[in-house]
Amino acid sequence: MPSIILLRGAYRVREEGVVVKSFFDPNWVDLGILGIYGRWMGVNWIWVLHLTIYHAVASVTIPIILVKAID
Repeated sequence: MPSIILLRGAYRVREEGVVVKSFFDPNWVDLGILGIYGRWMGVNWIWVLHLTIYHAVASVTIPIILVKAID
């Protein structure tokens, strides 16, 4: 399970950071006030941390646990 969470976190960083670029855009629509807070070296670090943890848990870990519980 830890490797799945780690891989999902890495995928999220690639998707949001490299493809969508929401980690770097201070005017990203979902950021709101976080667009000016938590920025360092051009990166929205609060947004990075929040999205990486949230999607590693909510998008991957919980569905896997639910499928294993049904099986």
